[in-house]
Amino acid sequence: MKTMIFLFITVLSTTISLAGNAAEQDPENRFPAEIAQLMNAQHPFFDEDLSGNAAITFTVDAQNVVHILDVQSSNIFLRSHALSALDGHHLSENTFEQNKVYTISINFIYAG
Repeated sequence: MKTMIFLFITVLSTTISLAGNAAEQDPENRFPAEIAQLMNAQHPFFDEDLSGNAAITFTVDAQNVVHILDVQSSNIFLRSHALSALDGHHLSENTFEQNKVYTISINFIYAG
């Protein structure tokens, strides 16, 4: 089996902001490592190049479950990977404020 290494680097924005309202950024809520771990731990469905930028819009419900609202990326394989890696997964308590909409911009680098 081919060994894959995923490096998750936040380049465009390492802060989490309320979607459409950058003025209300919370400096205490930096991009959590837990999201990066979920992206890295998930084996991709497609054995394609996942490198690229993505903007992931999501909420976290009262049970700390991630609900992906939108993924914007020019790489269709990266969009699919973000959805499968994050949507429906449980996060640790107090990782995000519940029922708020967040957008995270990432640069995902694939080396396989």
